[in-house]
Amino acid sequence: TQAAENNALTLNVFDYKHYTSEHWMAEWERTDVEQLCIDNLLRTGHMPRYERAQRDCHCDQKPLTKKGCMQPDNKLMFPYPDSQPGLVSPSMWTECTNSNTSFEVFSVKQSDGWVAFNLLNSGALWDLRVSIDSHKMYFFAADGHYTKVQVATSILIPIGERYQFFVKLDQTPAITASALPPLFFLNSSPDINPSLYG
Repeated sequence: TQAAENNALTLNVFDYKHYTSEHWMAEWERTDVEQLCIDNLLRTGHMPRYERAQRDCHCDQKPLTKKGCMQPDNKLMFPYPDSQPGLVSPSMWTECTNSNTSFEVFSVKQSDGWVAFNLLNSGALWDLRVSIDSHKMYFFAADGHYTKVQVATSILIPIGERYQFFVKLDQTPAITASALPPLFFLNSSPDINPSLYG
């Protein structure tokens, strides 16, 4: 695992809006509805944009918009008495156009046994949950400080936090994907360099 740590891959996850902060602050002032709906969840600068189906959300805030956001008139999130949800911009809340952005590929050798990641949430609004289906993550450091190893199948990473973890490269060759939002894909093959798509 020392070799994996010395050659750790950087995985930067973040939420992203297609508008400047000035624009969405002006929208908040205009409608009195806080602009909490994001356009993309990105990792290391790449991530296809897609409409998140309501069936994939296990939450009490349904129905959701095509972007996967709560409706702007949802009283759980927007309790302001002067809010005007009818005035919100559809492009910021309800309209979603899928993209064909490619996934980034992290190449690793299965024979190394382990791969390490430096995970960072550099987003602006939301804590993000990260997982790799069928794989455990062995967390060994937080914000640059070593900790007792914690094994998890997923982690909620707050904005500005940095975690380091190992993934054991011991799975049967297959392609698997994480739960929504899909932050990783794993393609492991003993004959070809396995790739972690993140």
